[in-house]
Amino acid sequence: MEKVLKLALNRYPLVPNLLRVDPRVNAPATTISVGLADLYHHYYLDSHGKFPPDPDPVHFEHVQFLLPTKEFRLQGSGLGIAPAIRRHRSNELGQAFCRWFLHDHFNITYFSHLEKILNRQLRRGFNSCRIERDSSGDTPELLLRRKC
Repeated sequence: MEKVLKLALNRYPLVPNLLRVDPRVNAPATTISVGLADLYHHYYLDSHGKFPPDPDPVHFEHVQFLLPTKEFRLQGSGLGIAPAIRRHRSNELGQAFCRWFLHDHFNITYFSHLEKILNRQLRRGFNSCRIERDSSGDTPELLLRRKC
């Protein structure tokens, strides 16, 4: 099952080939398709740290909130009726989209939540770098690394 997403890729100096209308022309597509099984896969990995036991998107709770159209659109009040629940589910869905998009379109295959590596020495592949807060407050959710 796939849904179509509208894109607004106007800030990439070089658009990845998979996001172009024509791979030979550096012009972005206006829509892309996302497989709900792939999105569920990234959601499950982000939530549980392992592959889903059954990749069928019917198990993906967020699917119940989608309209039965080809576009990726939410129905009614969106991802829940309470503001805190909507924010939480929106965060989950946003992180799943981020992982899916970076994995499928930018070949980024390794993800780590920053709370696991903040203020710790990183492994050799990162040239012994250390991730620290610049100032108090929010930090990014993920550290990304391309497959070598």
